[in-house]
Amino acid sequence: MQQATAQTLVKVRTSLDQQAQTLSRQITSGMKNGFTAAIKKMMLTSIGIIVLGFLFILALPVVPLRSRTKANPEDQDLPTSQPLH
Repeated sequence: MQQATAQTLVKVRTSLDQQAQTLSRQITSGMKNGFTAAIKKMMLTSIGIIVLGFLFILALPVVPLRSRTKANPEDQDLPTSQPLH
């Protein structure tokens, strides 16, 4: 009787180990596929945002930062390394 119980427990343990390995492979595969899909979607969204931003920047007009009108003769003698006040 004890031998039959021991054999049954060994079979159950072997079956559970096989099921655990199968489940582990399925979970690992599912997590890898989900992570890959999430990264792919994130990268495609980021590239789309970058392209839209680049096109927006191309559409902006060029605005000069400062116009240099040299109406004052004093300003003409100043070196360019010093800021104009």
